[in-house]
Amino acid sequence: MLNIDNRISPLKETWVAIDTETTGLSEDKDSIIEVGCVKFVGGRHMETYRSLVNPLSILSDFTTNFTGITQNEVNSAPVFEDIKEQLREFIGDAPVVGHNVQFDLGFLNKSGLKIDNPVSDTWDMAYVLLPGISSYSLSNIAKDLDITHDKAHRALEDAAVTAHVFNYLLKSADKLEDDILFELNRTAIQCGSRLAYVLSGLMASRNKSEIKPQQVIGFDVEKIRARLTKESSIKKIEQATPVDLMLIETALSAKGSLSNSMLRFEERPEQLTMAKTIAETINSGIGDDQTRLIVEAGTGVGKSLAYLLPSVIYALKNNKRIVVSTNTINLQEQLLTKDMPLVIEALKDTDSIDIEKLRYTQLKGRDNYLCLNKLLRMRLTDKPTWTEGRLISKVLVWLRNTITGDKSELNLGSRGASAVWGRLSAQGSSLCKGINGACFLRSARDKASSSHLVITNHSLLMADIASDGSVLPDYDILIIDEAHHLEDSATRQLGFELNGNNINDHLSQVKAEKGALHTGLKLFKENKLSLSRIQTLRKILSDISEYIPKAREYTASLLSSIEKVGSETQNNSSYNTNIIPDIRITSGIRSQPAWSEIEIDWQKIDLALDKVGDLLNDAVAALDDTNHDACDRVLDEVVDLIQSNQELRGHLEEFVIHPSKDGVYWVSNVSSNRSSRERNISIQSAPLYVGDVLSESIYSKTSTVVMTSATLATGNNFEYVTERTGFQDSTELLLGSPFDYAANSVLCVPEDMPEPNLPNYQGAINNAITNSVVASQGKAMALFTSYSSLNKTYKDIKDTLKSYDIQVLAQGIDGNPNKIISLFQKNPRSLLLGTSSFWEGVDLPGESLQLLLLTRLPFNVPTDPIFAARSDWFQEPFKEYAVPQAVIRLRQGFGRLIRTETDRGVAAVLDKRILSKGYGKVFLESMPPASVVKTTTLEMPKLIEQFLS
Repeated sequence: MLNIDNRISPLKETWVAIDTETTGLSEDKDSIIEVGCVKFVGGRHMETYRSLVNPLSILSDFTTNFTGITQNEVNSAPVFEDIKEQLREFIGDAPVVGHNVQFDLGFLNKSGLKIDNPVSDTWDMAYVLLPGISSYSLSNIAKDLDITHDKAHRALEDAAVTAHVFNYLLKSADKLEDDILFELNRTAIQCGSRLAYVLSGLMASRNKSEIKPQQVIGFDVEKIRARLTKESSIKKIEQATPVDLMLIETALSAKGSLSNSMLRFEERPEQLTMAKTIAETINSGIGDDQTRLIVEAGTGVGKSLAYLLPSVIYALKNNKRIVVSTNTINLQEQLLTKDMPLVIEALKDTDSIDIEKLRYTQLKGRDNYLCLNKLLRMRLTDKPTWTEGRLISKVLVWLRNTITGDKSELNLGSRGASAVWGRLSAQGSSLCKGINGACFLRSARDKASSSHLVITNHSLLMADIASDGSVLPDYDILIIDEAHHLEDSATRQLGFELNGNNINDHLSQVKAEKGALHTGLKLFKENKLSLSRIQTLRKILSDISEYIPKAREYTASLLSSIEKVGSETQNNSSYNTNIIPDIRITSGIRSQPAWSEIEIDWQKIDLALDKVGDLLNDAVAALDDTNHDACDRVLDEVVDLIQSNQELRGHLEEFVIHPSKDGVYWVSNVSSNRSSRERNISIQSAPLYVGDVLSESIYSKTSTVVMTSATLATGNNFEYVTERTGFQDSTELLLGSPFDYAANSVLCVPEDMPEPNLPNYQGAINNAITNSVVASQGKAMALFTSYSSLNKTYKDIKDTLKSYDIQVLAQGIDGNPNKIISLFQKNPRSLLLGTSSFWEGVDLPGESLQLLLLTRLPFNVPTDPIFAARSDWFQEPFKEYAVPQAVIRLRQGFGRLIRTETDRGVAAVLDKRILSKGYGKVFLESMPPASVVKTTTLEMPKLIEQFLS
């Protein structure tokens, strides 16, 4: 029987919630400026303590703005030494709770007040007990729990909210079933979590029912399996029925069915044309014919409904399957939660369609789904790390309700937790059979196999190619949305990347004490299986322990030799940083004498990995035919390790010895400073051309394929994208946007900007951005093609714009993209500086964004290995490859400005090459029909002010 401390329930204990406000984040350099405490029992607050503290230093503007505490207030406050004993007396011997409490305890300890009381942390509690909440900030938790939090970042108010949050979470924990509560407590004790004090107290307060640890696994397999309902497969109808175009017109017309279910619905001729064309394309593909259609549908067309409506009609009428592939999770979520309900609403009263029979689902890659076997393995670990323990606990709480086992339902909260999830996911578990039939991945795939519509992503579409069609169920029609990303997605998924970390991770999994081999040996001993098997596994583990260190040594030597060749290939003096750009490994480099050293290093590691593979095969023989479920699960994991080992050997051999003539190979993260190198280089490969693979493995096996995006054409034709993706001989449809760009937007091009390669360009950019943003009074975004240029501009203009009461927010400096977009929307007088992902996917409708500054034509870096290798294919690579690629990206960037029919705004291209170079005409002709104005940097602010006013 489990021995539990006999003490009072934490629900009845007197607690002290504590919070501090400080001048910064470093307890060594910064100081406390306010302390707040609340003494409480349950939901009843009994006593409070608050004091400002004089830090004996000047407060920064950020601190004052963040907390609302002024310099005058702290100047007249006592120093911490004068209130220390009052605070110690107030806290007494009560257990203490705080939000991210270690921060507060660290500052208090540094200031001379060490607290040895029992401590709990509402951040840790919320992380486990609220597994899917969007953010674990105190304000967000309070908002989610409907707890008032009017004065955030004031000590007493934050302490009071912390007390309310703690009480809620404590009650939530008290409602957990005995077995889960037991397992959470056991895990907390093992990993040293502060949750242990609370959880053990709750355990002690329960009825003394006997809980036997060996019978507790923390989740109910039968309940999980009962949730994973399996539907029957759809039975195809042999005699196909074409899509009735009248149903399309009825749904999308001004007085049609959608007009009754959509607020402010407007008939859009472009949308109707697209939907009918897709329907006709589907109809033409009935029988043995294969049809292909490529559609560019400008912003505002409503392309999602235009392809979903005819697809759903055809799928239901014929019991056929449609796959919709997108590049982004955001679009997948939109299709599932917004667009599909509209399609259902539009067709619900249609006599010839039984919409209630429609089945649709989302299917993701393996790494998105929890593997119950891996969870069980990690749960049985004697000493989980703190990060492992927290995530195990979160997952156990989540498992009580999840139907999908999809990690998108969780907020993992940190990079470390994401790494742990990688060891819990179904990735690399190709032979896993689940636990007693319960498997989230299999359930998701079964649901896809019984659905009319499957929504997935480009990566999984490519994984289906690599696995010979074993990932996705058979489908008749494929819709590829966000198709301008298809080539890049195929390039990533059909190549590989190796570095010291992932090679050593593989070696660690083979040898790990928590790994399959050690677990197998432990199971053999516990179940008193064959002594010869035990001896065989011991010998295998002993031999593997000999070869793994050698493999690590050879890996380091191989990567070091590759880096040496890479760094010597470049003229180091031409780089002003310690990191050299990616280095393409050409046949010329391979012919150098130094490459022979790399081949010798490869041979050593290959022999070591070959021996490891032999030993793993021996382990399979030892684990086979035991008639023991747990041993069978271990056997599956060993087989997966063998496959990973073979794949690793194959990639290394391809990179070093047998490169494909159709591949591109390069080295990344090479350091030019050999004395300070961390050797975190990676070796990478990608296909030179993906069009043939896409055509042979996807298009040719599907009756109808439709590609669509808002940006596919360059110079009003699809030649570039169809050639790059192997989608030639397709029907083409180029649809504009229903928005009135000419009336609602202006495209400014200042003719006096210097060329981007001139020394005075950066200064000109700074002045142009500053003056334009002052004219627009914020509501502005500037897009860059590199972080270095963005960082320079941020540093140069931030203080100037601050004097105009305009805040500058920069990607990579002021937070992650979601955070800075949120800050941008809260303060209209803002300028957002972005690069990479901000060129597309950022949706800021209405008055949030009225000025868009495109600092440079977004050409690819000429030294990029893939770009350079593919450029060799063209007679005129700049004209035929570089320009079309940049045009599509510029169009994506411009698309951030006008998101609805009522939006108004000014865009400016701060790169005179769009006017001065011959290729500039292609950019201008490909842009939406905004009014183009040639101006100067002095006149442009006046133009902006006049247009926006």
